[in-house]
Amino acid sequence: MPTKILRRLAVSIVLLGLSIGLSAAAEPSAATYPSGVITFVVGATPGGATDIVARVVGQQLSKAWGVPVVVVNRAGAGGEIGAAYVAAAKPDGQTVLVAPSAFGVLSGLSNSLPYDSLRDFAGVSLMARTPSFLVTPSARGITTIAQLQAYAKTKPAGLVYGSAGTGSTGHLHALLVATGGGFKGEHAPYRGTPEAVNDVVAGRIDYAFSPGPNALPFAKDGKLTIIATTSALGDKFAPGVQTLEQAGVTGDPGDDWYGALVPAKTPKDIRVKLSSEIARILTLPEVRTSLTAIGGEAVSSTPDEFDAMLKQYIANVRTLGHTYGIQLQ
Repeated sequence: MPTKILRRLAVSIVLLGLSIGLSAAAEPSAATYPSGVITFVVGATPGGATDIVARVVGQQLSKAWGVPVVVVNRAGAGGEIGAAYVAAAKPDGQTVLVAPSAFGVLSGLSNSLPYDSLRDFAGVSLMARTPSFLVTPSARGITTIAQLQAYAKTKPAGLVYGSAGTGSTGHLHALLVATGGGFKGEHAPYRGTPEAVNDVVAGRIDYAFSPGPNALPFAKDGKLTIIATTSALGDKFAPGVQTLEQAGVTGDPGDDWYGALVPAKTPKDIRVKLSSEIARILTLPEVRTSLTAIGGEAVSSTPDEFDAMLKQYIANVRTLGHTYGIQLQ
């Protein structure tokens, strides 16, 4: 074989090897993760439970890994805006969606999302669960769901309830209270739970569901009344308050949960590395204390456990939607 051809062949082999090497180096993996700033995207306004969970965990993650962890609030449409942003992000683990159970509610009830919650996302870990509290303006003097139902009968136009947006967990909880109580409920969507709760305090709307951070301080100050909670866990924070089931409201999906997800094609080893670190962080006494302060409990999971939970949760919500004729357009 002529020398010139041999040289060309040798150069081609070297270039091919270099190309393969560069391609492998560019492929994200747990060995090089994280490679810079990690962004926690929250699809709700600052000050709500999802935002607080993201900041508590993010602070400890930054401390452990020595990289900035930035919490970005992309609120609106019941969390759809933030979720859509993460679904389109590079699948390298640097952009993480911190989502509440409303993510699963919206996925189970809506047919018009710009993403598929099971196909376009991959689970990382659960982070916390919190009971949700049914709150009413203290000035109304309503202390039980039975009294709320009786009050509704005096209002031919029905009652107005608020939530963090159409398809949010609070929307579903409140709708089931109206449906189960046999009264008309008009939904007032807000950009976040804090805004809805503020309007309950002001008496501009009749009731709402809220996690602890927004409900408990106002209840302590006598500005609103907690009349029910989504599970027995709520008794830990509001002793003596009935659960929805005890009050005769059936079908409610229960406590709210919060978890981390990434774009679907994020390598599994990156998901496992991030999940393991979140699990460690959730055992820290200061983190557990911070979550207790917002009416929550630290709960972790593996990526596979999270994926299985989310799939089942969406299926359960979809069944509820069919049973009660609930569908979001």
